[in-house]
Amino acid sequence: MGAVLLTAGQSRRMGQPKGLLQWGGKFLLRHQVDVLLGSGVDEVAVVLGEGVDELAPLVPDDRRVRTVWNARHAEGRSGSVAIGTLALRESEAVMFCNVDQPLSRSLVEDFLGGAEAVPDFPIAVAAFGGRRGHPVLIRRELLPEVVSISESSEGLKAVIRKDPARVLTVPVDSPNAHLGFNTRDEYENAVRLLERGELEAG
Repeated sequence: MGAVLLTAGQSRRMGQPKGLLQWGGKFLLRHQVDVLLGSGVDEVAVVLGEGVDELAPLVPDDRRVRTVWNARHAEGRSGSVAIGTLALRESEAVMFCNVDQPLSRSLVEDFLGGAEAVPDFPIAVAAFGGRRGHPVLIRRELLPEVVSISESSEGLKAVIRKDPARVLTVPVDSPNAHLGFNTRDEYENAVRLLERGELEAG
C-alpha cells in the first residue's frame, strides 16, 4: 500500500506553503507523513513543487519515504497526481492525500480497513456523516488511468466520476474526512476546532 502526499501547490490564498503550517505541534507536512507511516502505509511519495527549499528538509529520512519533484507544479494538481502515481506504480493500491487536509490515524486506519474488507472495488472514498470526503484509494488496475489525467478533464475527480459502480464508499468516524483549508481564516478556524477537540490531531 502506497500513499501520494500532494504538497506542490502554490498556496497563493494562504500566503505560504501549507506544509509549513503547524498542526498538533508539528509542521503539517511532517504530520501527514507520520500519520501515514503510523497507520499501515508501506511507502509514501511526497510530491514537492512550490517552496521546495523550505519543505524538503521536513521530509523524514526514512527508507519508506521518497521525495518527488514536479517541475511543472504551476500547471495544476493533476501533474503532481500523475508523477506521484508513477513513483508508486508497483504498489497494489495508492491512496491520495493533500497536505492541506490533515489526517488522523483513526481516519486512515478505518478507511484502509474498510477498503480492504471489500477488495472488489477498484476505487474507495472515505465518507463521514453520509457525505464523501477524503482520502481516496485507487487500486493498481486503474493506476494507468490516473497517470493520464489532466486539468482540462477535472483530474482525479474524472476517474472517480467515470463509473459510479466501481467506487466503494467507506464510512469513517473521523470528522477529519471533511477537513481542509485554502485560506488563513479557514486554517485558523480549523485550529480552533482542533483545540476544542472537534477534530483529531494525530
